[in-house]
Amino acid sequence: MKKILTTLMAMFALFTLVACSKGNDEKFPTDLDKLMDAVYAGLDDEVPSTRREKVTADNVEYYLGLSECNFEEALASEPDMSSIAHSVVLVKAKSASDIDALKKEISENLNPNKWICVGVEEIKMASHDNILLVVMDDEVGDKMIENFNNLSK
Repeated sequence: MKKILTTLMAMFALFTLVACSKGNDEKFPTDLDKLMDAVYAGLDDEVPSTRREKVTADNVEYYLGLSECNFEEALASEPDMSSIAHSVVLVKAKSASDIDALKKEISENLNPNKWICVGVEEIKMASHDNILLVVMDDEVGDKMIENFNNLSK
């Protein structure tokens, strides 16, 4: 009887751990549009109206400072017209092991003053698995990073 009870308790503990870990993975969106919505959550009144654009070989230098697309996909969000320096880019790397190299290359090459009359003091980045968030916004950048990081908790 003790063996059966011990086995059942061990199986229950195992199922609980598996269920919890799957819940955390499912909580973090991998669809870049949904993830962008989550990054902007609660900031409607604090950011300019933006448009989203896929990052391609034609615009990768502007959005990320890279010479080529060494990633699976990327989505940028910037205002059509604004006097506010604001840029958010989500990059889905080919693997989680590529994130550090991407961060380094972006930080070395992306121009924080790429707009005509405005710029940012700092390029902010955060990552989760193979997803990298690049934010250039001095006003709400930290809140966007916080929104992103809260998704993985």
